[in-house]
Amino acid sequence: MGFQHGRLLQQEAQNGALAMAPKLVPNIIDNTYSGRPFMKAIAKRYVDNFVTGKLTQHLFGMSGDSQLADAYGISEGSQVALDDVIQGLLNPDVLMILAARSMDEEGSFVANPNNCSDFAVWGEYTADGELVVGRNMDFALNGYYDRYPTVIYFESSEPDIQKYMAVISAGVHNAGFQAINESGLFVGVHTVPTTETNMEGVPAFLLASEVIRHAKTFDEAVDIFKLYHVPSGYAYTLVSSSEKKVAAIELSGEHTFVRLSTGGKHVQTNQYLSPEMEKKNLYINHSIDEDSIGRYKRIDSMLDTLKPLFTAKAAMEVLGDKVDYFSNNTSPRSIGNTVAVHTSITSMVYLPAKAKVYVASGMAPTSQSTFVELPSIEVFSPETFSGAPYENIENDDFKKLYPNKALAEQAFIQAKMAYEYHNNVAAARASLRQATQLEDDNSYLYFLQGIFELKSGYFGEGQKAFRQSLQSQPTLHQKQLAHYYLGRIYAHWRYAGAALEQFEEILNAPTADPKLLDAALVAYQKTRKWGSLKLRTDKLAVMMQQADMQHY
Repeated sequence: MGFQHGRLLQQEAQNGALAMAPKLVPNIIDNTYSGRPFMKAIAKRYVDNFVTGKLTQHLFGMSGDSQLADAYGISEGSQVALDDVIQGLLNPDVLMILAARSMDEEGSFVANPNNCSDFAVWGEYTADGELVVGRNMDFALNGYYDRYPTVIYFESSEPDIQKYMAVISAGVHNAGFQAINESGLFVGVHTVPTTETNMEGVPAFLLASEVIRHAKTFDEAVDIFKLYHVPSGYAYTLVSSSEKKVAAIELSGEHTFVRLSTGGKHVQTNQYLSPEMEKKNLYINHSIDEDSIGRYKRIDSMLDTLKPLFTAKAAMEVLGDKVDYFSNNTSPRSIGNTVAVHTSITSMVYLPAKAKVYVASGMAPTSQSTFVELPSIEVFSPETFSGAPYENIENDDFKKLYPNKALAEQAFIQAKMAYEYHNNVAAARASLRQATQLEDDNSYLYFLQGIFELKSGYFGEGQKAFRQSLQSQPTLHQKQLAHYYLGRIYAHWRYAGAALEQFEEILNAPTADPKLLDAALVAYQKTRKWGSLKLRTDKLAVMMQQADMQHY
């Protein structure tokens, strides 16, 4: 089946997700060690030999023949190098392993976590009591993965493999992202930064594919999830529509825990929520925690407000929401702690009782585009598919009501792509300047503009941007970030008194990110002692996804 996929969608596969996915880790290394070729070479060798290499050894340890055949098939059919196919499959684990192993080091890799969100409601939460599943898959492949949205219906000649459908992108031949099988089982993946990694783990995408291929009941699915450990952290939303059972399968390198949802509502973002697994969450910075918690609470509150959900469009409205739960600014915004994020590259709504799946067909954020109705796998017929009528639902209210903010988000996406894909700081700065002109009250955009002004050597423009960030109703953490970098600018300029005032805003605050607090204390002490503190702009490690930094 992999060969058929690759041959039929050869051009799309060559220009879509497989074109950029293998480059994500090398690009991060290039950005992290920009201007330091020796360190760059050492880092790439380390990743190739001791991370990717070891994971590859265990890649096919579960059901080797079929998974290996699919990988070879995609490679041969699409004429994409087999190494690139495998690298794309392993990259999420590589990034999270690197994050867990080097997070506290100043030269650590900038491993942006992803922002997936999904929910399932039933009982009193829906108009007919039947299940409704909504999902955004978010990943850092803007402009590639979302370019070719693809739904594949699988029917194997092997008797023990069920029919299933996968909502993916051209060239990504795997049911482990989000998929539905003929028994009515749905799975959707969420990466979770964790302290528990395992270099001998089986990639979670392959494990979930085994669930979709073979499990017919909720318990059978759980049993398969428990068979293997995975390399890093994941939480799978598992839905059995026939049994009306919903759970989060929380996976780490050493443990698996099933968090069953009751009461008619389930929400999942990028964190372990069970008491058994909470301590295994990896703390990176406050922005990442705030983002995942904010999306969780916003979805949870919207489901209560909209109860009961009457239409598929209502579920799409949840997926497309742009209100930042933690901001005092209650109007929708382009970027922030929102359900619809700039890396939403796949969005779908599943109505099991009606045997319908609605899949978004636009570019990121996909949840604010046109959703196309498709038949669920159990009623799909190749003979009648092309002639049957299907519904299209527009979910573009944000673009219509806030056109400048929608354009600001697209300008930000261009900045993100320029920096993360090409390390083009000048182009990123220009796009961020455009974004803040279009949306002049977004503290996240101003913060990122400020950082890129500094990376470009424009300290005066950076100061202005951080000042604007403070005036744009920031969250407490965003406010403290702006104070810190204003302090670093003033200390660089030898304005010791002004710098110390900025650092004191963090040191005297009742709460602060512990890493930022430590950095502010060190900067305060050095500035007070020497009267200045040089800001090394080549070491500004930007986390574009969360408008924050890897280290301060």
